[in-house]
Amino acid sequence: MYDTWLSHVSAADKILLQQLSPEERSDAFYTSLSFGTGGIRGKVGLGPNRMSVYLVRKIMSGYGQFLQAAGKQTVAIFNDNRQFGRVFVQEAVNVLATFGITSYCYDELRPTPLLSFAIRYLKLDAGINFTASHNPKEYQGIKLYDETGCQYIPSQIESLLPLIEAASYFDTFQAAIYQNVPAAVEVAYLNMIASLRIQDVPMISTVFTPLHGASSTLITKIVPSVITVKEQMVVDPYFTTVDYPNPEFESAYEYAYNTAKQVGA
Repeated sequence: MYDTWLSHVSAADKILLQQLSPEERSDAFYTSLSFGTGGIRGKVGLGPNRMSVYLVRKIMSGYGQFLQAAGKQTVAIFNDNRQFGRVFVQEAVNVLATFGITSYCYDELRPTPLLSFAIRYLKLDAGINFTASHNPKEYQGIKLYDETGCQYIPSQIESLLPLIEAASYFDTFQAAIYQNVPAAVEVAYLNMIASLRIQDVPMISTVFTPLHGASSTLITKIVPSVITVKEQMVVDPYFTTVDYPNPEFESAYEYAYNTAKQVGA
């Protein structure tokens, strides 16, 4: 498998493969990342056990066939702040275009709930999000959504898995252009959120951190008075201010706690 990759990847990636230590090579090639119910995730790198443009092409080739067979023609594609997010979005656009599928994207990251909302608002057939949720910074992933804006359940993707398995890592695709998500979608989303307020009350002093993630793009539009953690409002795929970007761990809130103390939140 390693030799096959060496003979098919780009010249730059061939050099990277040759620079892998024996331990790194073993971990990257001893197995393949598997596609589960919610999608797929793994460390960024080269090899079948890593997230790369080659794996994106393989998965999108299978997904393109899956959507085409079902008569689906439109998809929304989002990404968060993870490594190679925009690169992977464009790769997905390129692959899906070969199956006659039109992609709707933003030019920058947007939060996951807006993806589900956009699918329903625009009456699209599917959605894709490049995200690794709360996994360590070395990870990237893909999640797939149906026409309701929900992630697929097992019975929905039984026919997808063999298509992905049969697809190649190394097919190449022509560059394609995506459609911009209409501005009306975000306006409708923000209006919908505003409508959920039970009553207008004074906002308590609140500190918010996106931990470098996609919620930074909308939070001040939703709650203008919120106090943000400035260092973590920056899009950073390496999460340089946190050891582990998982809000289930108290250590992720170090900067937020410090900000809260400073402003008396």
